[in-house]
Amino acid sequence: MQALCAAFNPNFMRLYLAQCSSYQKVKGSADERYFLVLDFGLARQYVTDEQDGKKMRRPREKALFRGTVRYCSVAMHDRFEQGRVDDLWMLVYMLAELRARLPWHDVDDKVEIGEMKRMISDPELFAKSPVQMLEFLRTVRNTQFYHRPDYEKLFKILDDVMKTAEYKWSDPYHWEPEVKKKKPHSGLVRLSRNKITTPTKESAETPDAPFFTLDDFTSNPIGF
Repeated sequence: MQALCAAFNPNFMRLYLAQCSSYQKVKGSADERYFLVLDFGLARQYVTDEQDGKKMRRPREKALFRGTVRYCSVAMHDRFEQGRVDDLWMLVYMLAELRARLPWHDVDDKVEIGEMKRMISDPELFAKSPVQMLEFLRTVRNTQFYHRPDYEKLFKILDDVMKTAEYKWSDPYHWEPEVKKKKPHSGLVRLSRNKITTPTKESAETPDAPFFTLDDFTSNPIGF
């Protein structure tokens, strides 16, 4: 989520990242426990430079279908203009799928999938997920095209999931053996509010030190 938030701020982009293949691990390196956000081929400016300053583009009345059917928002099924909130809907479906198959995982018809997304209840979608994810989904559902998503609140919800379940940043992924626990690598770059920085010495040497802070989600340099 921090990667999505940071990508919007300096580049004024709305990203069509509605597929798992847009996220990759760095295998075979000291940073292999981190995921990178890839594939900006369908990115589109949502803020433009005008004579009187930066302006947010008006949404098109109809837009071509972009993204992966399994994860895209209902708005995309309806061919509405995509915004920052639609990438959060992609994240919602991906997070739900981490805990259970999506109800439409074996459905091929695009229209049918759209209707299933429209009809599914929040508790059903996150039936096997931490209860905090219902608040995550409510926050996304209450976000409109022109709204800047409440990244700070969403981060706090995910952070609460970790604290409640006593998860640690050094915990292995489910596909990793216990012996593969690794601390963050000091050379890993991360996106900060205004520039790319490297983790602090303290965070690099402390496996369970949070890699993100609230400042990473509250910055809004372009004002939208």
